[in-house]
Amino acid sequence: MSHNSKNKFIYIISGVIIITAVCIAGAKFLLPDASSESNTYFHSAEQTAERSTLTKRITEFLTETVSQTLSTAASETNPQTDIKTTAKKTQTASVPPKSETDKATQRNPLFTLPSFNGKTTTVPVTPGDYSCFDNCAFIGNSRVLALKSYGLVKNVYAAVGLNVDTIFTKSAPGSSVPVIDELNGKHFDRVYIMLGDNECGWPNTSVFIKKYAKVIDAVRERVPEAEIYLQSILPISSEASAKNEYGCNNDAINNLNEKIKQLAADENVHYIAPAEALKNSEGALPAEAASDGVHMNKKYCKIWLDYLVEHYY
Repeated sequence: MSHNSKNKFIYIISGVIIITAVCIAGAKFLLPDASSESNTYFHSAEQTAERSTLTKRITEFLTETVSQTLSTAASETNPQTDIKTTAKKTQTASVPPKSETDKATQRNPLFTLPSFNGKTTTVPVTPGDYSCFDNCAFIGNSRVLALKSYGLVKNVYAAVGLNVDTIFTKSAPGSSVPVIDELNGKHFDRVYIMLGDNECGWPNTSVFIKKYAKVIDAVRERVPEAEIYLQSILPISSEASAKNEYGCNNDAINNLNEKIKQLAADENVHYIAPAEALKNSEGALPAEAASDGVHMNKKYCKIWLDYLVEHYY
């Protein structure tokens, strides 16, 4: 309450008290106590009743007047509650919502990935951490084998020159069983397959697709609980593409990727295209990515895996 408001309130209350005192004194003067022996003004019962009625009316009037005066004074001189409430509402309304940048900075740096065996995995978003693949298998040719050579992921079953035929007969380095049988007795959330580089020169792509479908069936048979991901064939450098060794060039790779994408849809499995993260403006693998234009160095293998992490869902 301000200083002026306090003074106004005091003046009103003082005025009410003075008026009340005057009225009471007047009532005493005009209506002396009928029970007093020296009183000669009210001696009859009629006079006593009249005095009682008048006193009651004066009391009711004074009570109502004082009550209304105090109520008015309080609302005029102490509007603090309404002011605070209004200020609070104004303040709340004036606070702008958090920007998307603020939300991003407050976001937990971890996210929970779904698992297909009833478990969940909390995975750092930080690039270069591939722990989300700890319970996943990677199958493929020599380009996939690089993931094991660089120690980037755990479960790599790959071999040089592997294709949709030899996956049933050829073994990974250090193993004595066919690559496809490495899945026997194991339980994986996901199986990532990359095949096709070594089949680019095949004269009939439909044969490649039919045999790839048999690979999918074989994976399902061995790890029925796993989600299957067919990866796009990765690009090669412009120089390597121009050489066209074994019929492998970027045009042939792009053509096969379209076939693989359709196969994934037909077989109700996933298709994922890390090739998109590895192409330069010409649609080829950057020259710096691989000394031979095909087998990528560790830096670009990480770009490949980072794409898989980003598209884990």
